[in-house]
Amino acid sequence: MRIDVPSARTCATSQVHARLLREIPNYAASRAAVENAYFFAVEAFDGVVEADLTTIPVVVHLVGGPDGAGAVTDTQVRRQIDVLNADFSAQN
Repeated sequence: MRIDVPSARTCATSQVHARLLREIPNYAASRAAVENAYFFAVEAFDGVVEADLTTIPVVVHLVGGPDGAGAVTDTQVRRQIDVLNADFSAQN
């Protein structure tokens, strides 16, 4: 089986947003309500919103074959978690 890997990382948020606008009748109104609530909350704090770092404990379960096939090292797991952290903090 061949898996095509994109040459660059991309985000599909715009495409998903457009699809939701087309397919879900109340999506635009719900989205506007959430955004308005956010802006009112920001105003309530005089525009100062602190972005604290949140630590989420993670447990990784690895499944491998009896012959060691599919073995993953601790280093590989740590590197992938680093990639996820970069993604979620918009550092990629």
